[in-house]
Amino acid sequence: MSPVEERISALAEVMVERANRVEQLKKAQYLNLTGNSFQTSEIDYLPILNQHKNLGKNYIGNLEPFIKRLSVVAGMEAPRFIGPKPSIDITLNIDTDYKTVYSMLEQAGTLAGSRADVVYKAAENLIEVKYPTR
Repeated sequence: MSPVEERISALAEVMVERANRVEQLKKAQYLNLTGNSFQTSEIDYLPILNQHKNLGKNYIGNLEPFIKRLSVVAGMEAPRFIGPKPSIDITLNIDTDYKTVYSMLEQAGTLAGSRADVVYKAAENLIEVKYPTR
């Protein structure tokens, strides 16, 4: 791995840690304001997202090949990509060592940020990636 790839990998890990911390703070604030516990997604109703899969220790690479690979491994239909692809690929660094499909999709969506929306379409059993039009 080149020094640039190592640096990108390290920065991606920091981004994931910070995104997780933001979610923890949001949940704590919700509990503080309402007194009710935070309702998380009910992935039990979507068994395909609750599957534990092992795609290796770590995935470092571009968004589209990752989504295509995850779709095949999870037994989904081919993914759909909508909108013009960004000129610079969206690079991911995702922990894929025996994780749920849901957690891997969540990490991919977090790392894609505002550059792409990553959504599971249950009715069609596929992952849709929507690139914003500018």
